[in-house]
Amino acid sequence: AFAKPAPSRFAYWAAEFALAPLADAIVCVSGWDRRLALSHRVGRPNHLHVIHNGIRVPPEPPHRGSWPDRPRIVCVARLSSQKDVPLLLEALQRETEERIAQLGIGDRVRLLGDRPDVVSQLSQYDVFALPSNWEGFPFSTIEAMSAALPVVASSVGGVPEQVVDGGTGY
Repeated sequence: AFAKPAPSRFAYWAAEFALAPLADAIVCVSGWDRRLALSHRVGRPNHLHVIHNGIRVPPEPPHRGSWPDRPRIVCVARLSSQKDVPLLLEALQRETEERIAQLGIGDRVRLLGDRPDVVSQLSQYDVFALPSNWEGFPFSTIEAMSAALPVVASSVGGVPEQVVDGGTGY
């Protein structure tokens, strides 16, 4: 909650700070979240426990074949200030719906909306990207790795705990 934008940050901190003494244990989704809670005096060290998010993975990773000449990149993220999708698009020289239209790249960028079939969608791409300003321990990168996609993600929050630089992504 501490990494959220300023208006809601204080409200989240106040609620977490007030309720922490009532809890027997507090689950943090990453070591980064635990360190953040400790730095803001939310909970006691022996009450803060890290349990990473998880997903069901296939017994065998999908076979990807050889690297394509024109790799297809996928990003699974909400269009919010937390997820810095414009950064990704600018890095690829693109942006959101309005920017997509301005750039005339509608034939190459698809915004699929909220999808229940993310895992099957991921199998159609070659690289997963997650530009973000803050994270706890994102499900989307775990889903991408379960689909055997290399991951390029912002080094924020708990992302470095799941994406091994040079191993599973950058």
